Amino acid sequence: MAHVIIWGDPRSVLAGTHAGAVVVRSFAGVQTALDGRGAALVLTGLSELTAEHGVVEAWLKNGASKRVWLVAAADAGDSDGLLERFPFLHDVVARPVSPMRLRITLERAFETMNARGTLLQLQEAYDRRGDELSVLNKIGVQLSAERDTYKLLDLILQKSREITGADAGSLYLVERA
Repeated sequence: MAHVIIWGDPRSVLAGTHAGAVVVRSFAGVQTALDGRGAALVLTGLSELTAEHGVVEAWLKNGASKRVWLVAAADAGDSDGLLERFPFLHDVVARPVSPMRLRITLERAFETMNARGTLLQLQEAYDRRGDELSVLNKIGVQLSAERDTYKLLDLILQKSREITGADAGSLYLVERA
């Protein structure tokens, strides 16, 4: 479910009203409004960003940007300057924001956040595979260095249990007459 949080005076950023939006007056109110909610689009104005610049930037860098899309509403010619001044912003929209523009921005934000989440999952899987291959290479070096058959079998069983997360294991040896 998409959530819209308007940080500041809604009349300064919106054209008309947005029925589903939560209106908060402070940055602390933004954080409180996000508690227990999924992803959200936070729409704000220049004065709010200027007042809380450092706190908001740190908050986003500490992981909030995984579930928050921060958009500033500004006059038409100010968007490039605003993005340069506040590089942590995800987008800038022309003020006043119409309900149609808000809907489009919201859809794009959640598409991007979804894609970003998918990329993070893929990166984590890739990193895990790299770690697993590194462990397997180390095991291969240990196995090739061991000359004692019984120690080798014990090492094979021990490492197999570690890799699979098994509590116990058995090796069955076939001895030919």
